[in-house]
Amino acid sequence: MSLFGIAGKPYIDLSDHIDLSGYDKLHPIICKNLIEAKDHMYVGTLHAPKDFLRLGEHEGTLKTLVSVHHDFLQLPDDDPVKVNGLNFQDNDLAAYLKYALGGYDPYSFYLLYDFKKNWRDDINVNGELECIKYFPELMSWVRSLIDKEVFSHIGRVVFFLIEHGGISIQHAHRGFPYGDNLYPEFSEEPCEFIHIQNNAGRKFFVADENNNKTYINSRVSWFNDKDWHGGDPVTQSVYALRIDGVFTQQFKHKICP
Repeated sequence: MSLFGIAGKPYIDLSDHIDLSGYDKLHPIICKNLIEAKDHMYVGTLHAPKDFLRLGEHEGTLKTLVSVHHDFLQLPDDDPVKVNGLNFQDNDLAAYLKYALGGYDPYSFYLLYDFKKNWRDDINVNGELECIKYFPELMSWVRSLIDKEVFSHIGRVVFFLIEHGGISIQHAHRGFPYGDNLYPEFSEEPCEFIHIQNNAGRKFFVADENNNKTYINSRVSWFNDKDWHGGDPVTQSVYALRIDGVFTQQFKHKICP
């Protein structure tokens, strides 16, 4: 099976359409903000369908955090692993399952802005979360994308962090709900977002059902997140920023003529 892709392409290179110079100047500030906002960091994904991740070449060598969380919930109530972990939630539960059952998840997340009910149809819906207060300069740059008619409005802003040596396991968003089913269900229309990598050397890719990989040779791109996507192991700690929203018609005509 071929890639879903976008407009017949495996991904859209946005480097000619999104000026990253202002964003890149914020790198030292962003690094400082990530430390200051550490209490708002999520350490891994617990709540996702088991088939959200595809191990592929890692089969037999990695157990995903998502998978061991499902296994944990199915344990008998008197199982020592369940007894000792039953009162943990969120980050504490993720950390516990990494040690207790060997769950692997390389990602940490900072969610600054999130989908709220009717966010697509009402530009006045405010998706700000408490973490946003630590990133005022970054959010000014994000909002400038509205002034530049890239987005009509924003739905979600999230940082993804991977420590050195981390393996970004392939995953695909196919009807995977965020919150109150606010994330688009599976359809032929790709979700609209821009994906920015802070490190040009990170090898990030989209892959078809036969695991044929197409590497994204751009720091700023749009790809179909219903396709499998992931990355090669990284040799240094890196972060990426994803901004979901509604593209303006002008912008869509530029990138998909």
